[in-house]
Amino acid sequence: VSTEAGAPAPSNGARTTQVSAWAPGQAPTSYPDGVGLRAAPGDFFLIQIHYHVDHPPPPDRSAFALQISAGAPLADVTTAQYIAPAEIPCAADQQGPLCDRNAVLAQLGERFGPSAPLLPFGILTACGHTVDDYASMTDGTARSSCTQPAGQTGEILWVMGHEHEIGASFRLTVNAGRPDERILLDIPRWAFDWQLVYRPREKVELKPGDTITIECSWDRSLRPGGTPRYVTWAEGTGDEMCLGIITTRATG
Repeated sequence: VSTEAGAPAPSNGARTTQVSAWAPGQAPTSYPDGVGLRAAPGDFFLIQIHYHVDHPPPPDRSAFALQISAGAPLADVTTAQYIAPAEIPCAADQQGPLCDRNAVLAQLGERFGPSAPLLPFGILTACGHTVDDYASMTDGTARSSCTQPAGQTGEILWVMGHEHEIGASFRLTVNAGRPDERILLDIPRWAFDWQLVYRPREKVELKPGDTITIECSWDRSLRPGGTPRYVTWAEGTGDEMCLGIITTRATG
């Protein structure tokens, strides 16, 4: 974080900026020399933490630390998220009231608030998909993808993928299907406890007109047992996500 005296407001104006995120397996975020997030007077940090409620919690030893570079000019960084639907119907041999997607959405509203049931529909719409696209995935596995315009430009510093406990694979590709296609991250065997931040071995730069394709797959056998239920995008560890994060630094 740069706290340069008299620095102008962040270039993203009134919008929020994701500083960092943590998932099982990650180490602290460390930017390269000469790179950082600009902080202006009056800025503040909002920290969101998820807790398990299935058992008595251990003591909370969470901590948040910043490395400050006062007065040093730093290259700005941008973090953008890319998402795809997470829609995993019950397997053909599973039955129960929560195999009804609408019943699950109602339950999500009770657990996480009225916006939670709207999120899966919003992601489907943004990616041009419908629930029917996933209705035939009843063998216990499912997959999803979405191609979006790159929401940032500049040199990629690192990439990260995020799924939950029944995630099976993850892939993030720039310009999929084009001559300049490049796979940024390919995890053929997803592990919930091994969600690392990956840095490119070679320089990769996102340019105007580039696209990002995110692909995820899920396998119910990775978390057997429990009440049969349709699994969709939501915050709980027993729910699912398909999320990619790319951090870039300004170039030029």
